[in-house]
Amino acid sequence: AFVAEERKKNFLAQVGVGTLDQALLGILPVRHQSLRLAALARRVLIIDEAHSYDAYTSRAMERLLEFHAAHGGSAIVLSATLTRDLHRKLINAYSMKAAKQLKQAAFPLASHVAGDALTETPLGASRGTRRDLPFRRFDTPDDAMAALLERAQAGYCAVYIRNTVADAVAASEHLRAMAPEGVHVDLFHARYALGDRFARENAILARFGKDSAPDDRRGQVLVATQVVESSLDLDFDYMCTDLCPMDLLIQRAGRLQRHAHRPPRPAPELWIVGPPADDNTPADWYARLFPKGQYVYPDSGQLWRTLKVVDESGGLPLRAGSPRDLIEAVFGECPLDTPPALEAASQAAEARRMVERGIARMNVLDVRRFDRQGGAWDSDTRTPTRLGEETVVVRLARWRDGVLSPWCDDADAAKAWRLSEIRVPAHWLTETVPPDAAAGAEIKRLQESWPGRYDPPMVLALTPDSDDETWTGRWKDRKGETVEVRYSAARGLQNT
Repeated sequence: AFVAEERKKNFLAQVGVGTLDQALLGILPVRHQSLRLAALARRVLIIDEAHSYDAYTSRAMERLLEFHAAHGGSAIVLSATLTRDLHRKLINAYSMKAAKQLKQAAFPLASHVAGDALTETPLGASRGTRRDLPFRRFDTPDDAMAALLERAQAGYCAVYIRNTVADAVAASEHLRAMAPEGVHVDLFHARYALGDRFARENAILARFGKDSAPDDRRGQVLVATQVVESSLDLDFDYMCTDLCPMDLLIQRAGRLQRHAHRPPRPAPELWIVGPPADDNTPADWYARLFPKGQYVYPDSGQLWRTLKVVDESGGLPLRAGSPRDLIEAVFGECPLDTPPALEAASQAAEARRMVERGIARMNVLDVRRFDRQGGAWDSDTRTPTRLGEETVVVRLARWRDGVLSPWCDDADAAKAWRLSEIRVPAHWLTETVPPDAAAGAEIKRLQESWPGRYDPPMVLALTPDSDDETWTGRWKDRKGETVEVRYSAARGLQNT
């Protein structure tokens, strides 16, 4: 449809868009979707961190590759911790015949599919990424935090990666209370207004990134959640992490003494907080230590196998052995035996993964029935791009002296409100409660002025506490009870 420039112009005029890029953004009506996909075939699809998607989104990703291949498109899929099963599924989505040729177990590995032909090329690891990393286990977060403060007081920088926002906030408060003079504790998680999150991310990159100065790093302790485990180029002298699945553990370890140009420092050692992986493990083995974290990683069998493999290997042998061996021992077709007490939780988690893939199979388009699927073009509210806990967007506002203003500043008012947005679990609230009638009237006026086809986000009007750094707002939960919440640029949103 786009070989001749004149034909392209006629096509774009017919469907009512001005440029090809607009067409590729999905503005085309349903009857032109096949042409849009044909145009997409001229592009290269890049999927990064392919291991990090849940079962539902992974199935959708497979179908996306299937469509892309059917329209002649090229794709690049990247991951540092890809399981063999997911590797095979992704290759199979692009070419079933090529997937049948998979043989190599090397790591790193480049798998090149051209038509039905597969070429597998073992690669050398990037400099500094393959190393044998010893580990140290801590029974409790308090024990680990005491050790982190000792290293920070000695002039090093450290990070403690926690599995939930609530645990991260609690750890940061504990560390601040116990920190000796000269040690600074900071916090980073996903529950910040968009503008504050950008600012904190930039500050953390400046302090712990590749170009950070030694004086800026000295005596620094960062408490963070999964936001630092991938994508951000960070380097810490010491790292502690709550126990998590093996693929994520390897990802987190990649932020431990990542850069080779640093001044001499002690040999790296990965610190893990978790209960011992004994054979006589009780059913609440993980939940007892991490009552909130159990809902983030419900497959306690995977967690037990992760720690068991690390323990038996003396850490992460990424030079002496293959990372694939570590991953397959936890997630592979023949993993380590799991203690009987954890089997029920593992089976329930696997059942949920199978259900999620089944839901995705029903929701995503079928390339063989592309134009004959009733309801296939439903909006994202009915056919979600991902499962998991439902969330809602709330816009934070300052209410002071009779003026309602966005939490984040910007010369462009619309952008300021966008930067003031925060996404929270939907079960937390049904509506916000204004501080007074005047604030409620301003919120109503503001929402009525917002353009767009969808309902405007809720506005949470915040009033300053005595320190003028923490602001307080109220909303109603699903029981109809009024809940007080606090927000600050330093700690983010706290649902009290």
